[in-house]
Amino acid sequence: MQNAHERFGTLEFTKRTKDTTTRVRVYLDRVVLETAKDERGQATAHLVSMVGGDAEIGALWAAVIEGELFQIQLPGGTPIAASLGLEAQCFRGSVVVPGRKRPARHLVAMSTELAKTKPGVDHERARTILCDDDPVFVLYRVASRYGLPVVPEWAPWFMRALNQRKAITPLLGSESVSSESRKRTDQSLGSCLALSWSSRIWGRHQTRDLKGRE
Repeated sequence: MQNAHERFGTLEFTKRTKDTTTRVRVYLDRVVLETAKDERGQATAHLVSMVGGDAEIGALWAAVIEGELFQIQLPGGTPIAASLGLEAQCFRGSVVVPGRKRPARHLVAMSTELAKTKPGVDHERARTILCDDDPVFVLYRVASRYGLPVVPEWAPWFMRALNQRKAITPLLGSESVSSESRKRTDQSLGSCLALSWSSRIWGRHQTRDLKGRE
């Protein structure tokens, strides 16, 4: 695929010590960012997927664990200062590239808030980070996390209720175009969202549905 590198974002990390300065730069194929709300202009990264060599990925793994600040640039955008925060989780693997003797190294890092959105974890938290805005997906992920019985037919109502209560906050997301989806745009923004959850929304709909069946 021609000019495939132009569809990727970049992540740059600079480490300064007393005597040396180390700069590491890798490509990003997926990222989910929550833009800054304070004067410092620092964004919160919830998901970062990067590809590089052994040394680069090793250095960035250590930087993620230490909660360091990165410069992230999406295709056609301006650099964004972002951090995954403390207690971020990392997953490392290898990617075999045709024509290269050694495989590239792949690192996926996620914030602790995103990691805790899986079912059965952190029930008391009133916010859920999701990577898709499809109504059925939103309903399923929230229901799975909190152990609620739902049916797909409730998805449109659920999304309307959340929008009416302004419980959804769009996040900044980017996904590179794969060989299976060349007809899609190079960058998708707003497909990720932060969801503020209220049990009252669910309780009202469940009651109304049960009454309708009687």
